[in-house]
Amino acid sequence: MAARCRPRRQDPLPAHSWWQHAESALAAADTLAGAALYHWACFCCHQAAEAALKALLIHLGRTDLLEHHSLADLLRHAARRRPGLRSVRPAARALDWHYLKARYPQARYRWRPPAELYNRKDYEVCSEFARSILAACRTAATEVAPGSGGQNG
Repeated sequence: MAARCRPRRQDPLPAHSWWQHAESALAAADTLAGAALYHWACFCCHQAAEAALKALLIHLGRTDLLEHHSLADLLRHAARRRPGLRSVRPAARALDWHYLKARYPQARYRWRPPAELYNRKDYEVCSEFARSILAACRTAATEVAPGSGGQNG
């Protein structure tokens, strides 16, 4: 019998664990920005938004998307149940750009390391986008679903 490359999938973390992860990723972003590590700070902003969207999706009963990393895709799925989330679509798309760019040298930038490509303004924009997504997810988690008769979810 061949060895498994990946461990068996376990039950997803409860939504509150994902919320805590989102908050700690934002705190890490702030710390990294304070050390002028703006590329890592921008990546942490993406991670904060990703964790918040996953917390919301778990809250909405969608645990099948936890291995996805595209904020635009996660948001699209969540917005099917919470249409108000569409307002942060531009923020999700903008942060998706930093998922790879912030971590790896890329040919389009003549293989310059990410640390040379980011500055404080990049972090400030990413931070604002991440915070807007977290706020929208929190609001969406407390909304009553249309046609639910007053029950969340």
